[in-house]
Amino acid sequence: MKTIKIHSLTLKNFKGIKDLSIDFNGCDANIFGRNELGKTTVYDSFWYLFFDKDSQGKSPGTKDNELNIKTRDLEGNYIHGLDHSVEANLDVFGEMHKLKKLYKEKWTKKRGHSERILNGHTTDYFIDEVPVKKKDYDEYISNIIDEDLFKLITNNMYFNEQLHWTQRRQILLDICGDIDDETVIESNKKLLKLKEHIFNTSVDEFRKKVKAKKKLLNDELKQIPVRIDELTQSLPEINENLNVETLSVKKRELVETIAQYDTAISDVDKSIFEFSNIQTVFDQKNKELGEAKRALANIEYELAEESKREVSLLKKKLNNLTDDTVEENDRIKHFKKLIETTNQRINEMNEEIVLLRNKWEAVSNEQMEIQEEFECPVCHQGLPEDMKNDKINQLKSNFEKDKDKRLKAINAKGKQLKDDINVTENLVKDYQERIDTSELKIKGIREQKAKIEQQIKETDAKADSMDVNNNPKYIEMAAKVAQLEKDLDSPEDGVQDEKTKLLDKKTELQKERFRLSEKLSELNTILESSNQIERTNKRIEDLRSQERELSNQIAELEGQEFMTEEFIRSKVNLLESRINEKFDFVKFKMFNILGDGTLDETCTAMVKGVPYSNLNNAARPNSGIDVINALTNLYGVSAPVFVDNVESINDVVKCNSQMIKLSVSLDEKLRVEIEKESERLGA
Repeated sequence: MKTIKIHSLTLKNFKGIKDLSIDFNGCDANIFGRNELGKTTVYDSFWYLFFDKDSQGKSPGTKDNELNIKTRDLEGNYIHGLDHSVEANLDVFGEMHKLKKLYKEKWTKKRGHSERILNGHTTDYFIDEVPVKKKDYDEYISNIIDEDLFKLITNNMYFNEQLHWTQRRQILLDICGDIDDETVIESNKKLLKLKEHIFNTSVDEFRKKVKAKKKLLNDELKQIPVRIDELTQSLPEINENLNVETLSVKKRELVETIAQYDTAISDVDKSIFEFSNIQTVFDQKNKELGEAKRALANIEYELAEESKREVSLLKKKLNNLTDDTVEENDRIKHFKKLIETTNQRINEMNEEIVLLRNKWEAVSNEQMEIQEEFECPVCHQGLPEDMKNDKINQLKSNFEKDKDKRLKAINAKGKQLKDDINVTENLVKDYQERIDTSELKIKGIREQKAKIEQQIKETDAKADSMDVNNNPKYIEMAAKVAQLEKDLDSPEDGVQDEKTKLLDKKTELQKERFRLSEKLSELNTILESSNQIERTNKRIEDLRSQERELSNQIAELEGQEFMTEEFIRSKVNLLESRINEKFDFVKFKMFNILGDGTLDETCTAMVKGVPYSNLNNAARPNSGIDVINALTNLYGVSAPVFVDNVESINDVVKCNSQMIKLSVSLDEKLRVEIEKESERLGA
């Protein structure tokens, strides 16, 4: 590892320190003194020497928000005529170098004036006591170390307090390396099916595709009830008792009847024309008599067939309802099977939780057996008592750490199982709700079937008791037959009367045909509305089928989304475990679990479960030192670390870099302790 160490540091007229020299000899040091004696100034001078800034990033100047290097008197005025310098002997990657900066006033005398005036400030730069230009000095420093890296490995508060969490996260990933999807999937058997979905893509890309597709399907699903409502509102009002099939039959009958009337009118015209002789009249009457008798027989037949058609239609409805009952029963069996298998899974997870509890109890009750006698592996003599105690304490500490780690792992797995049980129990509730819905449908179907069966009985009874002699058409046609038979007895006497009757009949036929035409027009209007209703209802049913299909697709996507969330949880555990192995004092939380169960990336330092923002003044610096140790291992370079307010820390974490601790004390002058040797230095 490349190292930078301070061997000596000299300040003259720098931020109120008149003359201070510290020989660090590349070792750790403690600087003591009351407030405002200049402990932080020592830290600022080191930063200034490298980057023309103090530890807060301020550049030299005379404004309040700038780095005030110059010395002031007791009234706060600058003392002019002083040079201000910082000089350090450094061990840079195994070679000794001397750096120096000299900050001084620039005075000029204008023509015609006797006095000089202050016209700004200049800075002189020295490398190994050789004057150089600023450009060359800055280039020399940049070749040693980058400013951003310098901040990371020298300021123990910079990583956790000044970097954005995304930058912290990326650095930690650089330390331990990311985990590929295949490794995460192999670590959790629940994720094996995920392999089928991530061919030639990543889990993250697959998760985004699932979310996008699920959103599109949900948006489409939300529109279906609106479209169904619009179609329902567009349905025309129509008598619910009217049946389209019955109306179609009536229409065909009307068309046939009108055609019959057209034929009848044509026949009447022909008959009138043919009444030129009695024989023709006789033949016509005889023909009409035969037709009337056939019509009379047809009326009897049609009355019987009408009852049969009505019963047939009712039985067809009954069969359709029976098919609906079978379909709903099949659906109930399906969801009961799902409930059975899902409850079996819940029982398995509950049994697994019981095993985890037993395992937790067993681990919790474990006690470490300590061998009271310890021998030296070389000379086989018993260890001294003080070394024996240290050994026992070390063994106890290692045992407790391992035990605590295993208990946490058991708790985490138990929590995950409980979350899985809650999700699975919600599935059981959903399946039961679907069963209840189907059972309600079956109940409604049974009620409809009972009504139809009653209608069939009533229709059959009506057909059995039907008397053709009570039918108006039959009575009318029977009277016509009787009249024709009477007319055939004396055709000559009835010729003129028959012509008159034929003319009257034609008029009546034309009136009736006109009435039937109007009725046909009304029926066509009703049928068009019925067809519209049928088309609309078909569209509504298609939309409901589409709604069910979309719901099934969304449920399948939710299952895939759950797998990706399980993947993220597994990756979190692996990633955080790998990262936290690099640290001794601090642990990092890389994800937050949101309210909906999803995970949100973060990067928060934790000490014993407490977030960095809530840590006390002792834990924060220590966590920063722990981070610096890891970063120096990552980047292969270390530089002096200044730790302020050390008086509030009982035990400072060991630092792999040269560490200079600044502590508030009652000392009236800065006191420096280097490797347990102390001396007082005047400021």
